Amino acid sequence: MVDVFFHDIPLDNIAGVKITDITVAPIQWSSVARQRPIRAGADFVRQVGGERQITMSFVLLDRDMERRQESISAIDAWLKTDAPARLILPGYPGRYLMAICTEYPEPYLREYWQELRAIWTCYDPYWQSMTEKSADCGTVVKIGGSAPPYMRITDTLADSGDRAYSDGTDTMTFSGLTAGDLVIDLEKQTAEIGGVSCMDKISFASTFIIPHTGQMTITGTGKVRWTERWV
Repeated sequence: MVDVFFHDIPLDNIAGVKITDITVAPIQWSSVARQRPIRAGADFVRQVGGERQITMSFVLLDRDMERRQESISAIDAWLKTDAPARLILPGYPGRYLMAICTEYPEPYLREYWQELRAIWTCYDPYWQSMTEKSADCGTVVKIGGSAPPYMRITDTLADSGDRAYSDGTDTMTFSGLTAGDLVIDLEKQTAEIGGVSCMDKISFASTFIIPHTGQMTITGTGKVRWTERWV
């Protein structure tokens, strides 16, 4: 089995293990419904995607008890991160998940042949492409994947001024922007210049553009940058 990479470090570099299986759970979906005030039952509103879990089962190759404990300590340190990190699994070329370990291996002192396991939780459940794509605003782009892409708009303002962006349905208008690097994050629905929020510059009537798969054209100045994602 090909190696597992977590925060860009392969497990093979940490300890001598044999991975016996990796289970990629599907996204947990829940239905949102509105209770009917008079008639029996409820009206379906939408489905909402939740998290997913990745379970890795493995065995340690060393029978020596002390060396096994050293390996477990090294694996625990490899699994420990303060925030979700990139998890690359065999069988998914060019894609990764953002995950954080939520269950650590429980080692056996004597029964060295027993399988151990580690579980990651992906609070952002989508597979993401390792490559970000970009195009000038006003260009027709075709977005692949099976989930809405992570998308942002970037521009550099040499002087203070106004900016407007639209996909033909939703329009975002910013007035009185200062000079600097503008970044509009369509996933988080935020905008900043030079790392400082400029959401006070967006007009009241503005609505954020909603990224989707298929063809999109966003008019304005600057570049559209997106990362394709999959369920």
